[in-house]
Amino acid sequence: MKKTILVNGVNGFIGLALCKRLLSLKKFNFIFSSNNVPNEELLTLLNNNNNAKFVKSDVLDLESVSEIVIRSDHVVHLAGIVGNNKSDINIKKTFDINVLGALNIFKVATDLNKEITYLSLPNLNDFSTYALSKSCSDRFAQMYLDYRGLNISILRLFNCYGPEQDLLSGKLIINLINKSLNNQEIEIFGEGKQIFNFIYIDDAITCITKSILNHKKGIFYIGSKDEISVNDISKKIISFTNSKSKITFKNKRIGEKEEDLIMKSEFNKIELDTYTNIDVAISNIIKSFKND
Repeated sequence: MKKTILVNGVNGFIGLALCKRLLSLKKFNFIFSSNNVPNEELLTLLNNNNNAKFVKSDVLDLESVSEIVIRSDHVVHLAGIVGNNKSDINIKKTFDINVLGALNIFKVATDLNKEITYLSLPNLNDFSTYALSKSCSDRFAQMYLDYRGLNISILRLFNCYGPEQDLLSGKLIINLINKSLNNQEIEIFGEGKQIFNFIYIDDAITCITKSILNHKKGIFYIGSKDEISVNDISKKIISFTNSKSKITFKNKRIGEKEEDLIMKSEFNKIELDTYTNIDVAISNIIKSFKND
């Protein structure tokens, strides 16, 4: 009998990319879930794959969560409000979905003895609204892992980027490319000297899939070999796009720390032998904008 994998939060950037990759394996049944109706691309995937079905579910409704988790063998929890821009619009809603929603998933998965993959962040000591909400849910995930027997893999994903990423999330690379292509002013909050680890969406999905297929309890980090400062990535993108954009420096945003966010040797990592070159990745995103 085929194993059933539940992926919730499937309308998002990572969720949709993960659904595509998992469906290509042809060895599982899938339940794809979201509180929103499927977007056009997801509908096409569902229509072309008879081993996947969509179930509308609300992570804040414990009964709704139970109904989908009980039908699965492995839960991939991606649902949430992503990025500083969206998180700051309604802080209460952000914490409701990102924390209370995650708690419902953790509780039901524990009660039903299900495997779970949970996507978190590496910058859990940041004080932005988004990082605070993810830090809180990550701590609960650790509590369920260490003290309540939840069979959970906590994946702390570094800065993921790629084509079709939501501009409203405020993620760095996609917004830099958009502004550069439109010759708009590029605002850097702080001095721009902090170094970030960036991972292309295809590589991130390969790592997440690898984790799902070889499930282990614990905390794991997903990143790449590309670590570059905000200033340098901004200049690189301006150059790649032949942009007339100018860089201006603003005061750092409330709660954000100007600290390097890089992979450390002591981290338990999910790694690949090779990664997409960042120059190739940026070129792919630029082409996707021009083809829209």
